[in-house]
Amino acid sequence: MSNTSDAPMAKMIGLAVRARRRELDMTQSELAERTGCSKPQICRFETYRRANLTVSFLERMAHALDTTVAELVRQAEGRRFVVHGEAQARASHIEAEAEAEAE
Repeated sequence: MSNTSDAPMAKMIGLAVRARRRELDMTQSELAERTGCSKPQICRFETYRRANLTVSFLERMAHALDTTVAELVRQAEGRRFVVHGEAQARASHIEAEAEAEAE
């Protein structure tokens, strides 16, 4: 998913991961510990500043969030079609919150 044409989908997957993490009342630090990643890596993924998105990475995320890669992609697909106009501004706000949370 490091392809430029996949960037919107990868961004939506990152937002789906963030939504699931919050649904589980889990911090970025907790998710990082469960996946063997660093907190900054989690933040970069949730805000799509992480290049080189791999299936292995998604599998670790899904497992840590008690879900499946397929479910994360399904959630992301739903989000991708909603993000327009005002919703795009909200996505930017969510990214800013994630960055602040990482600090």
